[in-house]
Amino acid sequence: MSTDRAAAPGTIRVFLADGTLVLDSCVETYRLARWTAIDANRIAWDEDGARIEAEIRQVSPDELEIRLHLVKEVKEERYRLAAVPYVCAELRSSPSGAGR
Repeated sequence: MSTDRAAAPGTIRVFLADGTLVLDSCVETYRLARWTAIDANRIAWDEDGARIEAEIRQVSPDELEIRLHLVKEVKEERYRLAAVPYVCAELRSSPSGAGR
């Protein structure tokens, strides 16, 4: 789960061993993408036709820090292990949020 206050609430990235990347947040529709390892410290995936490359700056069982190389900027992102169970706050208070 993103620790960046500027990120959308509930922003997550899940890198599955089969090469699937799950991107989601409480305000955006989820996305599935293919990710690949470039080398031991770099990964890449496609997002809306744009190739995103990221350096793995720090990784542990509880934390991930990556540096994304975007077309017009370099962006640092930090993630922590999400608490389980987790439900987006706005869905928690909504009677219809239980089916998400």
